[in-house]
Amino acid sequence: MDECVLVGDNRPYVTALVTLSPEAVEVWRREHDATALSGAELSTNPELRGAVQTIIDAANAEVSAAESIRRFRILPAPFAVNDELTPTQKVRRGHVLAKYATEIADLYTR
Repeated sequence: MDECVLVGDNRPYVTALVTLSPEAVEVWRREHDATALSGAELSTNPELRGAVQTIIDAANAEVSAAESIRRFRILPAPFAVNDELTPTQKVRRGHVLAKYATEIADLYTR
């Protein structure tokens, strides 16, 4: 994973928006013979989702059930500086929540 934005304020449970580092994606593509998959196709790939789920499960083991991530969405591209990130690489949380409002809503309705 590269970035992970947690969503849970005034929600029934915690969800996450996840981005993957381009370097890690390239390694995964080569290891899984998936070089032809686009970012959008990768974000829904069951094998890649399973790998991310393993990381999330490890993080969830460190927190209470109420704090655990129950659902997540892999975004098709990493966050960009001067869009979702500040020049100092801090997440612009409000902007991310607004930009991905549809994806967040899907995490709570499906």
